[in-house]
Amino acid sequence: MNKQTKYNQTKWRCRRGMLELDLLLNGFVNHVYPTLESKAQKSFETLLDCPDQSLQQWLAGNDLPDDKSLHDIVKQIRLNACHSA
Repeated sequence: MNKQTKYNQTKWRCRRGMLELDLLLNGFVNHVYPTLESKAQKSFETLLDCPDQSLQQWLAGNDLPDDKSLHDIVKQIRLNACHSA
């Protein structure tokens, strides 16, 4: 799979059932994801497998995932959201 196809698939997976998640995840995938190292990109892709309720709690700052790699990517998304506002 080429880079553009992978990016397009990841971007599609950012579409969620909650507008708040759509905005945060799409902003991140559009502006930050392409600049990440492959390990961090994989963490973001893994994060997209999580349920919306967990994502919402983590990204709103109410909790953090136990998995260290997910913890790090959640912190990056939060940081990006603060700089995008």
